[in-house]
Amino acid sequence: MVNNLMPWVGGKYRLRKQILKYFIEDVKQYVEPFVGGGSVFLMAYSTFKECNDFILSDNNANLINAYCQIRDNLSEVIKTIQLLEHERYYEIRKQFNSSFNECSPQQAGTMLWLMGSCFGGVWCLNKKGEFNTAKARKFKNKIKYFKRLQELSTILQDPRIKILHQDFHVTLNNIDIKPNSFFFFDPPYIKGGGFLGFGIQHHELLLDWCKYLNEMGACWLMSNAGDEIETMYIDFIIDKKWVQRTCGYSIISKNFTKEYWIRNR
Repeated sequence: MVNNLMPWVGGKYRLRKQILKYFIEDVKQYVEPFVGGGSVFLMAYSTFKECNDFILSDNNANLINAYCQIRDNLSEVIKTIQLLEHERYYEIRKQFNSSFNECSPQQAGTMLWLMGSCFGGVWCLNKKGEFNTAKARKFKNKIKYFKRLQELSTILQDPRIKILHQDFHVTLNNIDIKPNSFFFFDPPYIKGGGFLGFGIQHHELLLDWCKYLNEMGACWLMSNAGDEIETMYIDFIIDKKWVQRTCGYSIISKNFTKEYWIRNR
């Protein structure tokens, strides 16, 4: 079974089974406004067979383009990956940045190839907003990887799934919230989110939305970190978790860091 779109810093691949324990039963609408690599979504999709809607969004245009092109133009995505050569990594990275945020199967294939070839599989941008992770390993196991993409493409073609490029508050503002809706939030954490354009004001806006969803009877779960978070969400249920930093399948730090898993019920 396919477990994610690609390795993603802070991805929940290793924690997805623990997260599942927090899900409510009989979910009819699943919403994930910071979808990232998609590990939690794919677990939810395989679990909630009777769910009517899966709404996925992210403000990373390249990421959402990858999801959409895998769904709609997989053969072109694969063709692009097959043509790229490891020796040309920095040239390819430069070309990718020159067409940053372009919506095309070629851009999607290039992004997937870069993520499979760069150091640690880490999506990292410089202050100019350019992808700048260094070259590392050669892209391996292409046959196995293409099979995973085919499985993911089949899933994403399910008409119940909506994939949106937009900020979290836009997504939430356009949803018909129901008591059997379940929201999973995995936003950029306070310590590192400011560099990503997600600062304290965005966390305060997200808190307002969580309070509103609670009033509407919807259920939500959030993964977050930072001492400010414990104070901000004092009115909700907070579980402290000590986790290792991960990127996709790999542990990228031997040290454990404290996260807060917050829920309204």
